[in-house]
Amino acid sequence: KNHTTWIKNNQSHLYQLLVQSLKKQRLSHAYLIVGQKDLLEIVNWIASLIQIQSDDENQLNEQVNRIMNSETIDVQILDGSKESIKKESIIQLQHQFSQSAKEVTGQKVAILHHVENASSQALNALLKSIEEPSGDHTTYLLTTNNMSMVLPTIISRCVILETQESHQQELISSYEKMGISHLSAYSLSTLTSNETLAKELLETLDLEKLSDLVLDFIEEIQHNIDLGCVHFQLNHPNDRDAIKIVFQMMAYQFKINHLNELREITLNTLSKINRSVSVALLVDEFAANVKENLS
Repeated sequence: KNHTTWIKNNQSHLYQLLVQSLKKQRLSHAYLIVGQKDLLEIVNWIASLIQIQSDDENQLNEQVNRIMNSETIDVQILDGSKESIKKESIIQLQHQFSQSAKEVTGQKVAILHHVENASSQALNALLKSIEEPSGDHTTYLLTTNNMSMVLPTIISRCVILETQESHQQELISSYEKMGISHLSAYSLSTLTSNETLAKELLETLDLEKLSDLVLDFIEEIQHNIDLGCVHFQLNHPNDRDAIKIVFQMMAYQFKINHLNELREITLNTLSKINRSVSVALLVDEFAANVKENLS
């Protein structure tokens, strides 16, 4: 299998971002890769790029195969999908990496697959390593399919890479068959690929109500900006998780409607949600930015 061609076709944004970072010598020492499937395949390719420090296709494919066959001791995988990642495993990995690297470039890569399944003691040991890089060229590649389950202290120290879900459109179509709006189906597709869980989330999160709020807002601001913003400010949810879903839906809908500047405002608001003191203040700021853009 040509792993690099697969990455270029299925994860083109990750390919471009990482190759550019490599060329500019700006690769991070810690990445969190978020996605629903193919995480190990993606992370093995990233590890290969870091190890050989080149985007040469043949070398990359060869290195991916070596990693998959456990033929390089400078790439170690702790797999949280099989069992909880323990503190002892992290310490053992760090000890192993404290020995001299065997590969030519001297790059070592620690892969923690499904890091949400690591014990709190393991995460504390991991945090120390990420916070205090020892200068031994170790890169940490963490994966998860549920970022809300990863400690904020881990997230804040990593560069976040979100994968392109090639099956997302199929997922949206299958969820729409449940008789829900396109926006609710889109939102569910970002949360789960399990239909039973999707039905539960649809009710728990009241996605149809959030979808109506978004569509009403977008419709109203086309006719009366002030009224549309006031209605949104009065009716938005105060729960952080719910308002995050609202803004994700909004960014998606603005993209469909080719309203790129409004999408940019929405994405900028999304990036502030975890840092914002108050949801209401954040919504007020968002409304002011929308008014300024449309006036």
